Order: sequence, then C-alpha cells, then structure tokens
Amino acid sequence: MKIKQIGNRNFIFTYFDSPDWDLNLHVIIAEKNNYIVDPGIGSHTLNPMINFIRVRNNNPIIVINTHYHWDHIWANCLLVDVPIIAHASCLSAIEKDWETSIEHNKTYIKDDLVMKLPTMTFERQLIFTEDQIILFHTPGHTPDSISVFDAIESVLNVGDNIGDTLDVIVPDLQCDIDIYSQSLTKYKALEPKIVISGHNQLLKKDVFDQISKEISLR
Repeated sequence: MKIKQIGNRNFIFTYFDSPDWDLNLHVIIAEKNNYIVDPGIGSHTLNPMINFIRVRNNNPIIVINTHYHWDHIWANCLLVDVPIIAHASCLSAIEKDWETSIEHNKTYIKDDLVMKLPTMTFERQLIFTEDQIILFHTPGHTPDSISVFDAIESVLNVGDNIGDTLDVIVPDLQCDIDIYSQSLTKYKALEPKIVISGHNQLLKKDVFDQISKEISLR
C-alpha cells in the first residue's frame, strides 16, 4: 500500500491490486479518536492502517463505512470491539448485496469472510464535536452514501460519489440526478481544500462544479 500524508492528521492508504482501479482508504489521527474511513476488503487493507495508528497512539478507533459496496466493507468482519458507523439504510443494503458481491468478486478474497454489519447508524448527520469530524448523508452513487468532513483541515471524503477517473468524473448513480445534485450542493458549501474519493486521485473543490456542469448536459 502507498501512504500519502495530506495534512497534519489526514493520511491516504492506496491499495493497488488491479490494473483497472485503485482503492483509497483514509485515516484521521484526531485529538480524541482515530478514524478509519472504509476498512477495505481484508486484513491486507485494514491491518496496515491499524498498525499505523497504534504506532502513534492508543486512542479509540472508529470505523466508517461510506456505503455498502464490497470493496469498502468486507474488512468489517475483522474488527472486534470497534464501532462501525454507516447510514441507517446501509445495513439492509449490505445484507441484500452480500452473496452477490462474494460471487462476483471471488478473486479478491484473501480472508475468511463473514458478514458484519455496522454497529452504529444515523439518518442525516453525526458530529464528533471534540475532533470536529462531521458525517453526513450524501446519496448519489448509492442511496446510503455518506461523506466525512474534517473541519479542522478542511478535508472532505466523498466515498464513491466521484467517478473513478478524471475522464469519467461523474460516478455511476443509484439515485436520481436531482438527489445527487443536492449532495453536490452540500459539498460546495463546505469549500473543502482537499477532496478524497474511493478510487480517483486527490482533487480540489472545483471538481464539484465540473460534475454539476456535466450532469446538466444529460
């Protein structure tokens, strides 16, 4: 895995295992808690992040699932006594998709996988005040998609709500464009300095204007 520091407390772990896509996972070393935004697909994606954190402190770890897709949640089952946070609709989406995701992505399995659902959910917004970390519902790529904003360093993680490449900047959408546009409006209001997505390179806030322009032409 490649590790990139993008602030005093934000780190990107990029996992390379396919010629077609990379997987960006995200660690925030905050004052009270440590946050893992998406644990990935197994011990080979999760353990490097946990080891990285534990070298620095023994503060509690909180794991966040940005949405239900397999490449973001398979490693949930390796977590013991660690809260896993997601949108309320994520649980049923994981249950519905589990068997299909296993069947279609067998080549990526490196651990004994069992389904483990998030242990804490919210509907609209969840704020960790001491760390100034904001989780909020941003449907688009999936109905359960959430985003994570570090208000101290102005770093925004949008999960898969941005396309996988610069050439395909609009993601596959499971929501109406009008609903996705509302999520884009939330992003723009935050004016983030850095934008992280699940598979693309690091981007700036103007990416949301670019996406809005492209979807307006559809």
